[in-house]
Amino acid sequence: MGIYNEIRLLGMNVKCICENCIFNQVLKSKLLENTTTGDCSYCGAKNKVIMESKVLLEFAGNRLLNSLYSIEDATSYESGMFWEGTDEIPFNEIIYIIQDIKVGHEEFEDEVADYVFSNSSCKTDLFVLDDGFHGNNTYQSKWSDFINSTAYKNRFFNEDAKFFLDALFDLIVDDTNIRNEVLTEIDSSIELYRARIANTETERKDIVSDPSSELGPVPVWLAGEQRMTPTGISAFYCSLDRDTCFSEIRAVTGDLVISGAFRPTYKFALLDLAKIQNLRQFNLDPFEENYSDFSNKTVFIKDLMFLMSKPASKNSSSSYLSTQIIFEYLSVKFGDKLSGLMFNSIQTDGKGKNIAFFPSCSNVKVSSLNSVNVESVSEFYSDMFNSKSYFYSINKKNIKSNKNVSNNSKLEFVEGSLLASKVKGVITKTERIEIEISIAK
Repeated sequence: MGIYNEIRLLGMNVKCICENCIFNQVLKSKLLENTTTGDCSYCGAKNKVIMESKVLLEFAGNRLLNSLYSIEDATSYESGMFWEGTDEIPFNEIIYIIQDIKVGHEEFEDEVADYVFSNSSCKTDLFVLDDGFHGNNTYQSKWSDFINSTAYKNRFFNEDAKFFLDALFDLIVDDTNIRNEVLTEIDSSIELYRARIANTETERKDIVSDPSSELGPVPVWLAGEQRMTPTGISAFYCSLDRDTCFSEIRAVTGDLVISGAFRPTYKFALLDLAKIQNLRQFNLDPFEENYSDFSNKTVFIKDLMFLMSKPASKNSSSSYLSTQIIFEYLSVKFGDKLSGLMFNSIQTDGKGKNIAFFPSCSNVKVSSLNSVNVESVSEFYSDMFNSKSYFYSINKKNIKSNKNVSNNSKLEFVEGSLLASKVKGVITKTERIEIEISIAK
């Protein structure tokens, strides 16, 4: 005889619910932790696995309370839009949310709704599931704290910042491995492009005579503020096509640009920020313990990936601080699994792809022509028969090449890939936004 039947024989009428009356899988799993069998107070079924309904009710109600966003928690804009009659955020009575979730038996659903409303601080009984798509995303406020902490408190040894980043990027980790759906792999079949504005003959001759150095990552003593790296730290930034590369260096009309191709010498795994932005919302259940946290995190990290792809304004390189810290964090945390980041080019409206390699993966093999073995370079320009060309005559020094300098190089210059390009025009793509003016009488 089950324990609940024994209780009833002692004169204690305990209300119980059986597994057949619970449809939600999280709640059903909780109920099935019991091995007790007995009669169901809801459907009347006999000899079923049961649980005291009060226990399951409190479990379900408390979990749901932590997974809701009430209209009283909403921004003034959100609540104002709702009361104006829009469904931008579809606040609803809790009973209808529970019915949409399909919790279980109708009587039990009513009890859960009563429990949630009576234990909530919201007096209007208007809620939505806290899926993160609202103005009070918890990770947005944590991000503001992260910015303030790293900018004005502890920049280099900051436990709060590490805790925030650990929690945020836990989203891309499956056990101890990075989730495959956020990775892009590249190998030696992929060409990577870098370019420099070279309007003077001296600049062009320098590139031609030592392309791996002149088009490769800048020396650390010349490395300035970049999107992912601060002054003094050099990394290999590149694009997957030449046109994107030209846009990224922000060449203007009339500039002459020389570009060249590089290729990996190893297979590289890259964290693809665009794939993180396209992550589907986790198929989480509102009765899961971390529903709100994961939902808010999933929404926020997509906005963050756009921020990391966006160049700073001309007047504010300091806005790179947060992305530089994240880049270094990822390099240290996942450097044994990743070689860098891939992200959409904002300069090409997201059509081009850029890569930022971690500094440890940015060393480039010395090209066949380099500053050691080139003695002199002469430049000749031809503009005949509608065909424009640059010709270079190179005198090499009579020295033996040192083949041992490139054994640990992760990237190499593609010989014969240099190309000169004259910028004929720069197109600015805009979105028109109407301006409405209301004049009060």
